[in-house]
Amino acid sequence: MRPQANWQVLLSHEIKRGIFMMNPVIAIGMASFFQKILDPEANFDKSFEREDYPSLSRYHDSDDTYSKYDDAPEGSTALFHITGPMFKYGSWWAYGTEEIAQMIVAAALHKNISSIVLRIDSGGGAVSSLAPLIEAIKLAKAKGKSVVAHVDLCGSCAYYIACECDLTICSNSISSELGSIGVMMDFWDLIPYYEKEGFKHHSIYADQSEDKNKPFKMALEGKYELIKTEYLNPLAIDFQNHVRESRAGKLNEKIPGILNGKTFYAKEAVEHGLADDIGSLSMAIERAQQLATINSFSI
Repeated sequence: MRPQANWQVLLSHEIKRGIFMMNPVIAIGMASFFQKILDPEANFDKSFEREDYPSLSRYHDSDDTYSKYDDAPEGSTALFHITGPMFKYGSWWAYGTEEIAQMIVAAALHKNISSIVLRIDSGGGAVSSLAPLIEAIKLAKAKGKSVVAHVDLCGSCAYYIACECDLTICSNSISSELGSIGVMMDFWDLIPYYEKEGFKHHSIYADQSEDKNKPFKMALEGKYELIKTEYLNPLAIDFQNHVRESRAGKLNEKIPGILNGKTFYAKEAVEHGLADDIGSLSMAIERAQQLATINSFSI
């Protein structure tokens, strides 16, 4: 058996935890990807190696872009991509949120960076991917840096992150889609398959450990109530409250499904308070820099 690379071990662990904030269409489409990550014998095409970033832009004075914070003029905007399924740990072809968070922190602490734009195109991902980005965005805002989300697909986990930003701007009125506020869990019960093949499964617990893994044991019996009440429901309620607080005064909670998993295209998302505007990347950068100027007068 081929030893797994460190990134594959970490990513496999995260997938096996199995709690996601992810658009179900995306989740179904990712099944083959998950299966390959979990396979220690899988070969991966290194031609899809991830690119270096972030990129830095200064749109007010010019369209110049820079590769280093030190080379960029003061008042520049750092651009970061959150694309595809969100995971805490990265691989050679995609950054994990821990790595992106470190880059955001570096930008937030640099004197030449006044604002940050997150270019989001993601249907969500693992719940564990959230904390690093949330902490990084909060630090950036505490340092007086504005943070703007410029989004195409922005569902579940990705929308949770967008809510932490100062503004959420849809990139276009055709494909931009926001929402899917909810939590899900998928798992395969392989015990019947292996028992059919002649394997017998045994789980033995100490007498003092009657509650250990109880929600999962019940779920394997088709009893989902405990796993919902102890795992999924608390996360879903936290997600709803996070959206309510972040979009206070903007969100129209009377819209059916808005906090219960429905998605909305850009025009409806703005109308219902899930997003603030629709516009190009240059518009998002300009809005971020305007907010940064206001912040500089407030500090």
